Amino acid sequence: MRSSDRHDRCIRALPHTRRRPHRRREGDATTTETGRHEQSDVGSERIVPTLRDLEAHHIAHVLGLAGGNQRHAARLLGITRWSLARRLKKYGLPIASLLAVLALVVPAAATRIPGGDDPRTDCYAQLEVDGAAASGRVAQCTDGDTRCDADGTANDSCRFRVALCLNQDTARPTCVPPGMLRDVRTRRAAAGLAVPPLDSSACGAFVDVDVPVKLRRGGRVRRPGKVHLPVTARSSITPRTDRDNAMLVCLPAGSVPSPAACPRNPDGPNELVLIVKSEGTDLDNGWAGPSLNLPIPAGTTLQMCLGGCDDRDPICDTTVNTGVGTFKGETFGPPLPVLVAGVPSCIVNEFQSPVFAGTANLQTGAIDGTVFVAGSPAANKMFPLSKDCPPAAGARAGTLEITLPLTTGTSTLAPEPGAKPETPCVRQPGEPAGVTPAPDMCRDGGVCTAGGYAGPQTCARRGIDASTGEAVCIDAKGGSSQYCCSNDPGRACQPTRAGNPIGVVERVGHAETPRDANGMVYGAGDYPKRSDVVSVATFCEGATGTGTIDGLTGLPGPGAIVLPAAAEWRRAAR
Repeated sequence: MRSSDRHDRCIRALPHTRRRPHRRREGDATTTETGRHEQSDVGSERIVPTLRDLEAHHIAHVLGLAGGNQRHAARLLGITRWSLARRLKKYGLPIASLLAVLALVVPAAATRIPGGDDPRTDCYAQLEVDGAAASGRVAQCTDGDTRCDADGTANDSCRFRVALCLNQDTARPTCVPPGMLRDVRTRRAAAGLAVPPLDSSACGAFVDVDVPVKLRRGGRVRRPGKVHLPVTARSSITPRTDRDNAMLVCLPAGSVPSPAACPRNPDGPNELVLIVKSEGTDLDNGWAGPSLNLPIPAGTTLQMCLGGCDDRDPICDTTVNTGVGTFKGETFGPPLPVLVAGVPSCIVNEFQSPVFAGTANLQTGAIDGTVFVAGSPAANKMFPLSKDCPPAAGARAGTLEITLPLTTGTSTLAPEPGAKPETPCVRQPGEPAGVTPAPDMCRDGGVCTAGGYAGPQTCARRGIDASTGEAVCIDAKGGSSQYCCSNDPGRACQPTRAGNPIGVVERVGHAETPRDANGMVYGAGDYPKRSDVVSVATFCEGATGTGTIDGLTGLPGPGAIVLPAAAEWRRAAR
């Protein structure tokens, strides 16, 4: 659609009354004018999923179990990889949206450590360390940190809780579990680990492993203590041997973990860094309008470790490590002070889980993965930035949990269980009630339409849509304004109402082929290689349980994000 057309559609007042489809009763069924039959119980409709819905849901589930690896998922489904790709396109299920299924079922409390060696065998045996921060084959804990030190006291020793896991089919997309291992040998500090059955895909019981801090000069100087856990797993298929040597590091009390470099990737890059650009960002929360079109602070970085890829296999496994002592730290970008419906608010995006996984393609530059963040707005404050934003913990107005299934492809929001297309996000079990979901806040027959070219809030200035390259308005809050009400162009909206020409929440990403300084692409030239990418995501947001925030934002409700970034693919020595 041309930008001039979008302008005309947005500023033109189109008041009209939408006619609802006529329904008539026929026994126990309700029939609409379109001929669609919906069985109904007394006073309520019972929605029967179609075979198409069931197949799409099953594919999403299996792909989640496969860690987003299409090759592995296709084997589990008993179809070819190309058949799976056709079904993903048929059902409009982008790979990153499906990765969210995996992210929701993997417990965040324990960290998996592959242990090194060949990525093709890393799923044969792995270690699971409770609560520790990890990078590559190293897990760190600070003495006395109750999240990872089981004794909970600063006594110059860390008590790690470690379990041995075998045949983990979600470990790495490049590794296929053999199903039956020939033998597993543990040595040194790993000798006491419980070994599960060799034909199982399970973890043994957690075992305590004590790692003392090094004491020097009569105990006046403390240095990090280290313990190695060598494990060797052998199978009857090729490749036959997985040799792991994970390391547990106990840091002295009062210190913080040092940022650990990404593990080496012998024949390819081992690090990908995304730096968010200053123009074209957008974060949309809920359906009410005031919390749409928020910006993401420029310079926000997302560092990913790469592995399992080379000039022959361009698909890299990506791992994002967060928390104290990692490159990413505990927050996704700096605090963001904004005015939301005239209310001064501070948004702090905190990571919810210590490890995130996905894939990145050296050949095309495409990136897919999932990140959990929690946006915490604090209301009714004036913000001298350095003093009051971020606010004190007690001043937080509420916490909004967000799952970002990022992709450089197309992300389309699918309705949650129990939801309808016009209200795709509803309360799920265990979530606060929030407010009654609605399609949008366009009143008196207004239609949520593409563009945002008239209202003082939705169009503070002109800019370029990072996804499409077309002209778009930049909201007064700083984010891109994709949609507004046709009869109220100062109100941003989500285009999900029945009968809307768009009808879905969708964002389109973009990826470019990485090139080095001489213009050489995949399989040739030197690193670093650079490219521009636009990562996008659509997602459902639950309510915060705070009535003011839920009512102002429209929660539970849909959300979307657009992240234009400069991508740098690095091959750094550890």
